Amino acid sequence: MKDSILIKFNKNIEEITDYYKKLIYKTKRHQNVGSSNEWIVDNYYVISEQEKYIKQEYKFKELKKISKKRKEKIYNIVYRYLKESDFNLSISNMVEKLNKYQITKRDYFSYREISFIYILVRIILINELNIMANNLNQKLNEKEEIESIFNKINDDIKKNNFFEISKYININEMLIDKPHYIEQINYRLKELGDLSEESFIELNELLIKNNLSLKDLIKTAHNNKANENILIINIFKSIKKIAKHKLEYLYKGISFAEKALINEQALIYDQMYDNNKVEYRTKLIRMAKKHKKNEYEFAKEIVEKANQEEKHVGWHLFKPKSSHNKAALYLSVIIIVTLLVSYAIGKYLGYMMIPILLVPISIVVTEFSTQILRNITKSKSLF
Repeated sequence: MKDSILIKFNKNIEEITDYYKKLIYKTKRHQNVGSSNEWIVDNYYVISEQEKYIKQEYKFKELKKISKKRKEKIYNIVYRYLKESDFNLSISNMVEKLNKYQITKRDYFSYREISFIYILVRIILINELNIMANNLNQKLNEKEEIESIFNKINDDIKKNNFFEISKYININEMLIDKPHYIEQINYRLKELGDLSEESFIELNELLIKNNLSLKDLIKTAHNNKANENILIINIFKSIKKIAKHKLEYLYKGISFAEKALINEQALIYDQMYDNNKVEYRTKLIRMAKKHKKNEYEFAKEIVEKANQEEKHVGWHLFKPKSSHNKAALYLSVIIIVTLLVSYAIGKYLGYMMIPILLVPISIVVTEFSTQILRNITKSKSLF
C-alpha cells in the first residue's frame, strides 16, 4: 500500500530541488533573487541531508505497523502545533503540547508512534518550505514578466518618447492577490525619469477604477516579504534543531510508558545505557501486545508490581528461566565421564586406584566441561 505522506514528501522534495536549481542558475548570472531565496540557496544542503535520513527512517519495519488512519491523525496533531507556532519549533513546548493532548484525550502515543513523530516534524517543515518555494517562484516569474514588459516600454519610449501603461499592463481586481506584482511595477516606474510622475498618476487612476489602492498594495507586499523572511528562518532553524535532538529525548519526554519505567522505585532503569533501554522497550511492546494492552497501561501495571515487591521492573519483563534440568544434566555428565575415565585408568593401574582417582579426575573433567561451555554458549545479562 502506498503511503500518501511519503508520496507527498517525495513530490515536495523534487519541487524544492528544481527550484533550487533555478535559483543557482540565476545567482550564477548575478541576478538578484531576494533574501528569502538566498536562504534556500545557502541552506539547501540541510534539505538534501534530511531527505536521505527521512527516507531511511520511514522504511523501518515498526513504522509500517502504524495504520494509515493513525498516521494521518498524528500528522494533523503535529501539523497543528507547528502551524500555531509559525513553524518556529520549541522541542520542550512541543513535548508539553503533546503530553497535554495525551492526558486530555487519553490517547497515549506508543514508542513506534513517537518515532514517527520524530520523522513527521521534519517532513512537515520541508512540506511547508515547498509551499513557500512555490510562492517565491511565482514572484520570480512575475518579476521576469515585468522585466519583459519594461523592455518593451523602454523601446516604446525610445521611439515615441511616450507610452501608456494600460497598453502593457492589465489592471484588474485580481491584482489584490498579487501585491508583489504591483510593487515591482512601481519600482520599475521610478527608473523612467521624467515620465515617472505621469506614469504613477496613470497607474493610480487605473487601480482606483478597480477599487485598489497603490499604497495599500505596496504595504501588503512589504509585510508579505517580512513574513516570508521570518517564516523561512523559522523553518530552517527548526529543521536543524530537531535534527540535533536524539529520538531518546522524545521517548523520555512524550512516552508515558517510558515515564512509568523511569519512575520505578528501584531507580535502575533511568541509569541504564541506551542500548539496554532498547531491549526493555522491545520486550515491553511485545508483552503489552500479548496481553492486549497499550504500552502505558502495561508499563504502569508491571512497575506497580515491581514497586510492591521492592524489585527492579526488569524482573517482570525478563523472568528468569528454570535451570534445574540443565544443572542436573551438567552434573550427570561430569559424574558419568569421571567414573568412566577413572575406571579406564584404574583398569590399567589397578582397581584399588579408582577411589583415589575420582577427585582429581572430576576436577579435570569439570574444568574441561567449563571451557567447552564458555566457547559454545553466549553469556546473558540478568535481564
